[in-house]
Amino acid sequence: MEGADIGACSDLFCKVFSAPPWNEDVSPKEARRYFENCFSLASFRGFVAESGGRIVGLAAGFLKPWRKGMEFYLDEFCVAPSFQGKGIGSRLLGEIRARLAEEGVFGAMLNTERAYPAYSFYLKNGFSDAGLSVLVRET
Repeated sequence: MEGADIGACSDLFCKVFSAPPWNEDVSPKEARRYFENCFSLASFRGFVAESGGRIVGLAAGFLKPWRKGMEFYLDEFCVAPSFQGKGIGSRLLGEIRARLAEEGVFGAMLNTERAYPAYSFYLKNGFSDAGLSVLVRET
């Protein structure tokens, strides 16, 4: 992912996450602000999948130090609905793993909900349910 991709990534992000099962109310302006902020972080790592010159998948995350060394936290990951189920997401995860391994990053983690289709996708792609966390937020 490059700075020039922010517009296309923002559009894709809104398209994917405004639909079921997420149904999030994210404006293009908010999505753009998210990606611009990501690029301001030295620890940010972003990746895209393209088809026909179009961005059809994205991954955004950051590196953080952990007990065994640097770990990658995958903050956002999505594939355009019309490209889901075609191996794009799995290939993108493979590319992410390869690129992070080149940097000496030892592993990756993420949060998702068991009820979402993404849960089985991540399990299929080598992640395991750590069963350790609960998401809480300030109200």
